[in-house]
Order: sequence, then C-alpha cells, then structure tokens
Amino acid sequence: MYHRNQYGSSGDDTTLVPGSLIAYRHFALLPHNRHLAPMNNPEQAVYGLHQRDGGVFHARCYRMAVALGRSFHSLPEAAHSSPAIDCTCGFYAHYSPTSDFYEHASWIPQEEDSTAEEVWMTAFGGALEIRGVAIVRAVVELSGRIVMGSLGVRAEKLKVRALAVDWAKLNWRDIHETFAFENADLTWDGNCFSLDETATVTRTRGPKPAVKEQYERYAQQSAAMYEAEYFTDPAEMYKAFPEPDLEPLGIKKAKEPPYTLDGVRATAASARQVGKTASQALKQISGTVQVAAQAMKQITDALDAAPTPMQRAIAAKKNRPAPPGTGIDRRKRKL
Repeated sequence: MYHRNQYGSSGDDTTLVPGSLIAYRHFALLPHNRHLAPMNNPEQAVYGLHQRDGGVFHARCYRMAVALGRSFHSLPEAAHSSPAIDCTCGFYAHYSPTSDFYEHASWIPQEEDSTAEEVWMTAFGGALEIRGVAIVRAVVELSGRIVMGSLGVRAEKLKVRALAVDWAKLNWRDIHETFAFENADLTWDGNCFSLDETATVTRTRGPKPAVKEQYERYAQQSAAMYEAEYFTDPAEMYKAFPEPDLEPLGIKKAKEPPYTLDGVRATAASARQVGKTASQALKQISGTVQVAAQAMKQITDALDAAPTPMQRAIAAKKNRPAPPGTGIDRRKRKL
C-alpha cells in the first residue's frame, strides 16, 4: 500500500493548483443499492447520489470524525476548505491506471438473492479481504482545488466518468480456469505414445460465469446511476481515457501496462511463451511415459522368457538321479 504523503501533504513536495484532471482510482460497489463507496470504509455514504451537485461530488474534511471513530459521521466539518496541504482530506486518485492504493485487496461476492447490507472487512498479512461488495476500477474527473503529490492527487471536486469491474481482485474461490489444447495429438508407435511437437496449451482465467453476469449487471446499473460509461474490460476503459501528459508538472508517465479483464498483464509474446512452456512440459511428460512403457515391455519380455513352475518341475524330475545300486536311469524312463 502506498503512503498518503505520495498524494500530497505538508511533508511532501506538493503543489496546489486549480483546474481539472483525468485520474484513476478504485471504488467499492454496494450490491444492494448499486452505490459507490470508499474502499477503506464501504459503509460510509460519501459517494451517495444525494451527495452530488450537478453530477459532481464536493469534498469535505471530517478529520474530527475520523479521529473519534467512524460512527460519528454527523460531527461538524473542519474549519478549512478541502483539500488542504496540511491535511489528508479530499478525493484521492492516481495519475496512472497502474497505480493501486489497495494492491493486496480482494473481494468476495454475495449471493444473487441476498438482501444483507452488512460489509465485512478482514485484514491479514498485509492483505485486505472485503465481503459483500465488489471492487471496481474507475476513471474520475477532478476539478477545483487539486493538491498534487508524487503518485496521485487530492481534489476538491470529483465526477465519475467510467466504471469497470476489477476482476483481478476477485477472490480466488470464485475464479474459473479453462485449458485449451491445440495440435495435442498422441500417436502410438507400437511401444508408447508420442506428443505432437507443435502442441500448445492456452490457459483462460476469469470469474465464474454466474458471478460475472451478476456483477457486470450491477456495475452497468451503477454506471447509469452516476451518468458514467460502463466497460466490460478495464483495458478498453483506459484506452478510452488515456493517462494525461503531466511531464510539464514533473510527473512522469508510467510504463507498466494496465490490468486486463482477468488480471493477467502478459502481452501476446508472453502468452506465447506460456504456451511454449506448457508444450515443453507435455513433451517431458510424454517422454516419461515412453520410458515407463519401455521398462514395462522389458519386464514383460523377461517374464515371458522365464519357464513356468510346471516346466521347472518337469525338468527337475527328468534330471533326478537314479537310486543308488538299482542301475535305473531315470532319464530314459517314460514320465
């Protein structure tokens, strides 16, 4: 998780500027009413539709409420306008879509027919697990007073421009994987099976179909409520809203590509490498099977060549010596 100073504070090299800016962030999506909420406190109605003025949210400082506890949401605001350089108030957002304030967070979907509005948050080992909400990626337009930090900003006004479900943060229990084989033909040469040298394996990783349909519907409804565009793929959303050029202000553009729908950052080249590696693994398995088949054949041949117990008994009887003093040659006696 990043430090708050990187989003502008009195301890950082910050700049207070007016104007507007396209930026990126995460929201918690509440399934029961499709409202957006802050990730660190999804039960706080900061982004409720009733808080908007002409489709724009206005930041307020609740430093006293945060200091005394999250249950005191009705306390008066601080005496300054938000955001202030010597405070941590304001709407947070990143310059780049690749930045992630909650890098190790995951979300667990609730049942389709569930009416529960309670949100459970569990923190363990530096990770945050949220049950009962969905995590969505968003493009926001910030305006008014903007405090600029090294990784992101705090702003006075916020308007939601686009939404997409962050499937990369979906809990592993609801991830569905499929494997597709191409040219994976096995041939029998009389002794063992051989795998085609051009065989490749493609892995597809994404949400379970029922979860995907349910939460894409929720996100689409939420986007309509906030008068924002809805995207099924975050990568397509970031193409439609590219990262602004802030180098004149000393902010360098990130080089890391954004997440794709299933959370895999691999390019086509790395995807081919994955297929190549899987193909090599299959060939190795095929070679192991071939060696095992050859060893089994040798054992079978050895067993076939060995005499049976009956054959050994007959041979022993034929070769038995005659009793002493009888002159009988048992080898010439009919058995």
